[in-house]
Amino acid sequence: MVFPLSSMAIESKMRRPSFPSFDRGDGSSKRRIWMIILFIFILIVIGIGAWIFLLEKGIEEKNIFTGDTSSESQYQAVFLDNGQVYFGHIVYKNEDFYRLSNVYYLQFRQNPQSGDSNSVSDSDFSLIKLGNEIHAPKDYMDINKEHILFMEDLKDDSKITQAIAAYLQKKDRE
Repeated sequence: MVFPLSSMAIESKMRRPSFPSFDRGDGSSKRRIWMIILFIFILIVIGIGAWIFLLEKGIEEKNIFTGDTSSESQYQAVFLDNGQVYFGHIVYKNEDFYRLSNVYYLQFRQNPQSGDSNSVSDSDFSLIKLGNEIHAPKDYMDINKEHILFMEDLKDDSKITQAIAAYLQKKDRE
């Protein structure tokens, strides 16, 4: 007896994979791969942009010496190439400038009677708070790194730190 082939079911003994094949023969698999690559690329670009933004924002507010973000951290002295010294909290702003906040500076008082500037004592200097000047600047300053000779941390028992503390106590009482 002869059976026609068309009516007979032929079953394969090979197992088919349980996952769908990506190759449909119509080019959709290549399109899907390119979409995945494009999506990953966009995620990387967004991630790098967010990292740069957060890095710039985070560094601007963090004290570079103590790592503290509060304004009550240790004071630093900044010595400039013009001979001026400023005291305050150093905060990194960008690659060219440091921001000094809560700023104080020394002002020399020359004796008008003698005109002698050779004998200098501690009483010949007064500590001035930035912002109390006639032009009323804000209480921070941006200093070009090229003009900074060096910076030092001030001890808690230094005369400058004690004078700043006395100024703040006097201000709180007012």
